[in-house]
Amino acid sequence: MTAIAQALLLMDSEDRIDDMVRYVQEGGHQPGDMIQAIHQLLVSKTLRPAYLMGMLLANGGYGNPIISVAVAAGGLVFGNTEEEARGLSALRLQADALTEAQRAELYTAVLEPVAKFLLEGTLRASDHQRMLRILEILKAGAPRFRTIFDSEAPVPALMPDELRRQGRARSRLISHASPPASAPRLPRRAVVAIRELFFPNHPGSRPLDLGPRLVAAMEGYGWRPRFYGMPCRNLIEEYQAVAELCAAHDAELLVLDDNLMEAEYARPARAAMIARLRQELPDLKIVSILFDTWSLDPTVMAEALAGVDCVWETTSPSLPLWREPAFAGRVLHMQVPHAGNDAEPGVPLDGRLSFCGGVKGYNWHRAFWLATAAKLGLPVESRLSSHQADGLPALESYALYMRQIRNAPCSLNLSMRSDLSCIVTGRSFETIIGGSLLVQESTPDMDYYFTAGEHYLSFETLAELVAVVRFLAEHRDEAEEVRRRGNAFARERYGDDRLIGYLDKRLFFPD
Repeated sequence: MTAIAQALLLMDSEDRIDDMVRYVQEGGHQPGDMIQAIHQLLVSKTLRPAYLMGMLLANGGYGNPIISVAVAAGGLVFGNTEEEARGLSALRLQADALTEAQRAELYTAVLEPVAKFLLEGTLRASDHQRMLRILEILKAGAPRFRTIFDSEAPVPALMPDELRRQGRARSRLISHASPPASAPRLPRRAVVAIRELFFPNHPGSRPLDLGPRLVAAMEGYGWRPRFYGMPCRNLIEEYQAVAELCAAHDAELLVLDDNLMEAEYARPARAAMIARLRQELPDLKIVSILFDTWSLDPTVMAEALAGVDCVWETTSPSLPLWREPAFAGRVLHMQVPHAGNDAEPGVPLDGRLSFCGGVKGYNWHRAFWLATAAKLGLPVESRLSSHQADGLPALESYALYMRQIRNAPCSLNLSMRSDLSCIVTGRSFETIIGGSLLVQESTPDMDYYFTAGEHYLSFETLAELVAVVRFLAEHRDEAEEVRRRGNAFARERYGDDRLIGYLDKRLFFPD
């Protein structure tokens, strides 16, 4: 942090406003140094001195997106609507003059951290008006948000036949193979090693249900699994424990949580575990299971996954890495089993959409969808969740969650992540297989699993979400057909027994 930023940070922490004003106005600082300090203060959530410097530079005729963000954000927080409007106007003009690469850098380095900071208290208070004002800063600096959240855009008319035609045109459904019908189901000995908690480093985190769900599905298939919930406190020791459990169980396959490859310090221990298992259990099949693959470094994945027999990838089938020759025939793109919590549609459609989920550091854009829906009076009922423990065992807690989905006739799934990509999430599958009609923020990766317009409804912009709401009101029978087709397709294709069968075929019945 620069000397200017450090000095202002100290004065702000001591509430020395007059000293800050004098330091900014009379310090003789160079504009470039001040802009750098503004950026550092914004990122460190210290808005007041950033706002002061931003106004001083703007009044002096200096134009820079960082200055304009500081002025707009400061005007919002400190109740100066004229400065807020001035910052927004300047930011829009400046952003429009940038290249795409420069806009991307502005978003990552400035807009995203500022928006997340401004949203912190706003989310707790459910202050939709303030959320919309924060959205205006994003729209000014990132034109993509103008397109997504354009409340003046014409609302398209959705017709059932056209929706199906469009969905089929872009469909890329993955074909999965099951074992031969004549093949006996052997009681395979399996070890499932997946992290124990959703957020291992967060006190009070709920247990992660993915491992227990996988174990339940394997047991239902006739396999004999052992579960090791990795505490993630010392991965070096825990990888050794995984190897010892595999040896003690004389395991035929290991399903390993490989999102943990993010921990660089433990990668040598992971490699040593695999080498040991190859020596002690030469017939063991090692399966790397990946969740939220979009968040992992492809270079790290390519190196780490070279030593496994199969990659079970749950969210990102279009990732370019999977097209590399080294992964040919080694990747299964499918979700985790649902521990028997599938169900036929029950509660009738009534035009309402239910949103259940968190608004966290990696999916904070959801706040703007909820705020704009409220502004337009859309029938969206939201229930914000956390990943805090509820005191129930993992599978009981998951069954309760799936009952909530089953009781919601239509569910809204918002899937944008911090890098502005929209992804497939576990809820995408859970909604459809649990008996609710899925209304999904559009993501190309869904085309590998379901057909839009036939199995679920999708939207990309606010106008398209409004169109979906109208479709639910005006074409209720057709919407019900979409729900039932999607549910039947998911239960037949992605039921627990099917998913373990696909794994069985890939590992033990190679072509």
